[in-house]
Amino acid sequence: GMMRADGFTFEYTSSQVSIEEAWNHKLISIYPNPASDFININIDSRIEGVINKVELLNPQGQQIDSKSADDLSIVFRIDQLPQGIYFIRLCNENEDIVRPIEVF
Repeated sequence: GMMRADGFTFEYTSSQVSIEEAWNHKLISIYPNPASDFININIDSRIEGVINKVELLNPQGQQIDSKSADDLSIVFRIDQLPQGIYFIRLCNENEDIVRPIEVF
């Protein structure tokens, strides 16, 4: 199908859109950032299936939590974590992107 985002039109099927493209077109949101209790990851329904796993990584880049992205809204509890810069990793079979989040 066709989708317009930021005035840019591209063909998409779940196999064609990259996670990076989806991120650049603001079809994935991670909030709040900085955060202290919860981190929410919302995935636009137009790119359902593009991401299949979401991971929470510690400041050293080690996975501390992981959730399937079957749901378009994912929540990680972070209220027990020490302050620091953590990372959200969004993955599928072909690629992954990592975005920093600040826990305070």
